[in-house]
Amino acid sequence: MTLHIKRADASDAKALQQLNEAFNENGMTVENIAASLRVGRPEIIFIAYMDEQPAGFISGVTNQSIWYKSLYASVDELFVDEAFRRKGIAAKLIEAIEAEFRARGVAAAFIITGAKNQAAQAAYTKCGYEGYARMEFRKDL
Repeated sequence: MTLHIKRADASDAKALQQLNEAFNENGMTVENIAASLRVGRPEIIFIAYMDEQPAGFISGVTNQSIWYKSLYASVDELFVDEAFRRKGIAAKLIEAIEAEFRARGVAAAFIITGAKNQAAQAAYTKCGYEGYARMEFRKDL
């Protein structure tokens, strides 16, 4: 099995729509996603393909706030399709977005997940994130 992770672009819209529908069931269309990717929105999105099949995605943003001394980032969405879980794909997606965060000068990244999502919490801890606040994980970059 071959894993390929890349920065998402409009050519990935159909795959992202399929994954997002499994994750959020929010009705976003391929056209909506493709248009958003073409406009150059601030989200940083990576998609994972396992043997050319869409396997997962991650998205996040960087931000400079008056409340923080340095640039920080947050991972807003992370999803791996059930058929591809427990293969290290989430960790590889996190590594990909962290590399982009570092390249942009980010000092720390935050991830928020549900209180009952034990699998996600374990994955984030395994990737070096520590409990920072209630259901928020932080990792110095």
